[in-house]
Amino acid sequence: MQRRPRSRPATADLTHLYLGGLRWDTATQWPDAWRDRIRAASDPVDGIHQIRDH
Repeated sequence: MQRRPRSRPATADLTHLYLGGLRWDTATQWPDAWRDRIRAASDPVDGIHQIRDH
């Protein structure tokens, strides 16, 4: 099976979304403006990351 190259996802407006509890991994592509914020608000859980509930 041949893998398709990854394309850059469309920009998403995360301003009004509650992301607490969301789990993500290193393949997750966050919008540039959110990347550092998401990483700072996350904890490692079972080999991935989870955004802390606030």
